[in-house]
Amino acid sequence: MRVYDPKIDAWHCVWVGPIKNNLGVFTARQVGKEIVLETASDQGRVGQWIFSDITEKSFRWRAQGSGDGGKTWHVIQEITVRRKR
Repeated sequence: MRVYDPKIDAWHCVWVGPIKNNLGVFTARQVGKEIVLETASDQGRVGQWIFSDITEKSFRWRAQGSGDGGKTWHVIQEITVRRKR
C-alpha cells in the first residue's frame, strides 16, 4: 500500500511479506533517475530498496543496508527484471 504525502513530497509505503511474516514501512522518493524507498529500525539500522535503470522493458532492483546510520552501505540483494508482455 502507498499513500502520497504532499507535505514531504514523498510516498508512505507498506510492504507485507506473508511467507516470513515480514512488514516493511518505507518512505519513497525519486532521487535523480532512481526510486529510493528508505526504512529505519529502532536499533539504528537503515535500509533502502532502490529501483534504477528503469525502461519500458526492464529495471534493476537492489536492497542495501547500513548498520552505522547510512555512513556505509552493503548490498543485500540485487535483481535485474525484464518485463514480458
